[in-house]
Amino acid sequence: MATYTFVHFEHEEAAALAGLQSIHYDLWSAIQLCEYFESQCQNGYPPSEITDAFSTAILVRYSRAFVSGVRKGLGEDAMASLSVGQRANHERLRAFRDKHIAHSVNAFEDTKVQARYCEERVQQEGITAVSAAHYRVVGLSSRDVCDVMELCKALLVYVDAKIEEEKKRLLSILRSMPIADVLSRAASPLLVADHSKIGRRRARP
Repeated sequence: MATYTFVHFEHEEAAALAGLQSIHYDLWSAIQLCEYFESQCQNGYPPSEITDAFSTAILVRYSRAFVSGVRKGLGEDAMASLSVGQRANHERLRAFRDKHIAHSVNAFEDTKVQARYCEERVQQEGITAVSAAHYRVVGLSSRDVCDVMELCKALLVYVDAKIEEEKKRLLSILRSMPIADVLSRAASPLLVADHSKIGRRRARP
């Protein structure tokens, strides 16, 4: 009976594949969040807290695929795989995340300071109190959710093709290396959640 196993290949040549696989997860995960959120809206929209939470999670998870940090985000090559309408939806949803979810810099929310008074006695009493009222668009519409899923599925076609390209390229590199070098490569330990290191940047693949 044959025993098939593996060795981790931690090498700069593997960074692109590791990044693409991570992006694949983000896009797939955004679809899962959208589908679950849709299921909660079958009988009307859920409470605003749920709508807000899922809208935030969906937009953040989708946007991770385009942000460079430890890994390289999707760029113009990926955008070129989208239709004109899909590209416009992408730009709109990214702006929603950047200008409303991550930062408070757009017209989707506003806070008005109010000088309160009694209309019948304002001349005698003047201003009696100060208050502040906050107004905002809570979250994604059903159309927005559908657009996110459509974009994720379209981009996954691109990402999956790139993953296959990288696998073939890396297999060629690995086969050109002495087998002893491949099998003896040191590997870092598997990920263990450590909240004491939450502010530390992780190493590149």
